[in-house]
Amino acid sequence: MLLLALILCVVLVAAFWPFHARYVSERRLLIARITTARRQLDEPGARLLRVHETLLRDIALVRGGHAREEAAQALGTAEDDLHRADELIRRHNELIRAADERRFSLRPSTLGDTDRAWRRLEQDVRTYLPRLDEHEARLSAVVADTARLPQHLRKAEDLIGGVTGAAEAGRAEGFVVTGDSRVLDTAAERLAEVRSLVGNRRLIAAVSSSTALIDDLTAAHGALRSLGRRQEALAGQVADLRADQERLTELKAAAEAALAELLDRHAPSNAQGIAERVAAGVREQSGAALLLGEATEALTARDVHGGERAATAARSAHVRAWEELSAPEERLARVRELSRSLPYERRVLAGRAEQIGERSLKERETRSLAPLAAGLRASVERLDVAADRPDWLLIEARLAEATALLDPLDKAVEEVARTAWTRRRDLDRARRELRATRSELARLASPTSLPPADDDLDRDLREP
Repeated sequence: MLLLALILCVVLVAAFWPFHARYVSERRLLIARITTARRQLDEPGARLLRVHETLLRDIALVRGGHAREEAAQALGTAEDDLHRADELIRRHNELIRAADERRFSLRPSTLGDTDRAWRRLEQDVRTYLPRLDEHEARLSAVVADTARLPQHLRKAEDLIGGVTGAAEAGRAEGFVVTGDSRVLDTAAERLAEVRSLVGNRRLIAAVSSSTALIDDLTAAHGALRSLGRRQEALAGQVADLRADQERLTELKAAAEAALAELLDRHAPSNAQGIAERVAAGVREQSGAALLLGEATEALTARDVHGGERAATAARSAHVRAWEELSAPEERLARVRELSRSLPYERRVLAGRAEQIGERSLKERETRSLAPLAAGLRASVERLDVAADRPDWLLIEARLAEATALLDPLDKAVEEVARTAWTRRRDLDRARRELRATRSELARLASPTSLPPADDDLDRDLREP
């Protein structure tokens, strides 16, 4: 009886052992996956906690230090995303607590749910972290900028004094400093506005206004302290502008000569728009001359700021004048080149059209393309390149159009001819093979059963 029970136990163990082994293996695999998922979430989880803490602090500072409308604009969706981060941290803590307390079920299905929970959490954390990082960077910058407002105010006050002193020193040396010290006319008012914004807790607007004021004061201070060097540079600019003005005068004469040649020796359309460009160039040159005079007067009066503005405007006018007055010579050079090259290109294109037409007549399949080639050749030959005043730009456009039509026609004729040649080659090979077969049959067959004559064979292989 005992032996029977022992045998029964062995049988039961043997029967259920594969199920148990698979159960244990699946459980171990899931526990390993959960452990890996937890380890993979360590770094983003730590980042999430750090960003969450920083955002809590920055949101509180913005809420408490800024006016309501400004705070709402600065925060944007940061608070909503922070609530989402709270939920992610809660889920993370629950999963860690469950793992630390070894609350792993023996059932693989439950372990599978835990594994999926870890992986969903990791995906959500990695999805929301960039958004939280963006909020953190923006709000940290806002907090840092507003914290520096007292320094900005002190720096603006110091710069107002520095600009005032530099302006007085410049006047003492004989310079006109009205333009460079113009920022002082509104500096006190702008500084008072910044203080008013701070008092109303509109700190972001105060940061923007104080930064702009400091930039303007810094630029004015630097300009006033370098009046001597700037005067020397202005003198060099005026000399360069005079030389440019002389070159523009020469270019103007060349432009007018090129325009006259275009109108006298070529078709009127070849000079289309050139007269207008010459007129525009002359206007720009005249304006540049006036500005050069202003710069010279300002240099004599030691008004460096006014002279620099006039010299900059004159330089821009010179650039525009040079561009406009260069157009006639460029157009004339192009027309001359076309007059040399287009007659040859016309002959080449007409000859090519003739060759394509001749090739198309050699094959029955391509004969329908011959009229197209003939029409293209006729249109090319109608272009009169020997007239008294040819329209070279129009001829160039017409040759380009003919080339665009001739290229696909040439390709079509070539492809059809190649197909016909391949077909003839295959037909000739088939004829040779059949003749060889006929000869072999004639040698083996009796005299009463000779194959048909060659003429009959050729008739059978002839195309329908």
